[in-house]
Amino acid sequence: MLLLATITFTAGLAGSLLLVLTPSDTFDVVIPWLLLFAFVVMAFGRRAADWLHARVTIGRRTLIGAQGLLGIYGGYFGGGVGLMTTAIYGLLANIEPRGLFAIRTLMLAVANLAAAFVFIGFAMVEWRACLPMLAGSILGGFGGAAIGKRMSPGVVRGWTLLVTAATTVIFFVRAYG
Repeated sequence: MLLLATITFTAGLAGSLLLVLTPSDTFDVVIPWLLLFAFVVMAFGRRAADWLHARVTIGRRTLIGAQGLLGIYGGYFGGGVGLMTTAIYGLLANIEPRGLFAIRTLMLAVANLAAAFVFIGFAMVEWRACLPMLAGSILGGFGGAAIGKRMSPGVVRGWTLLVTAATTVIFFVRAYG
């Protein structure tokens, strides 16, 4: 867990630096495709994971590499990294979304902490909005986890797919529509 958190933090720094140092048009063009990838992996993840696991063993290096990419993604676009983590861990480790609540939340927090350091360093934080957003994030995180624990895996999967699909469409329309 410490190794994954360290990788996530370092990669989160890199991702947030990419966001700060690249034009906003780049963000608008890249994000819809990353979200589409997450949706496809989640939609076909069970079949793809079963197929993949019947042929190969996913090792430590693959998980570490995937976590590095997730950390970069999290530092670059924190809003979609939970979906990507669910998709990638489901594919690589064959874990249901419900089984990912704890590790996903921890890795998201680590990537967001790294990004916060970069955004503070570049004076990009609107401090008046910071505390209300922090409170909302904490309440939403605990509330979402409490609700998610009570839902069946099928409902969690369906809801996750619906949110991922809607988010993907919104970002495609925003970028290309």
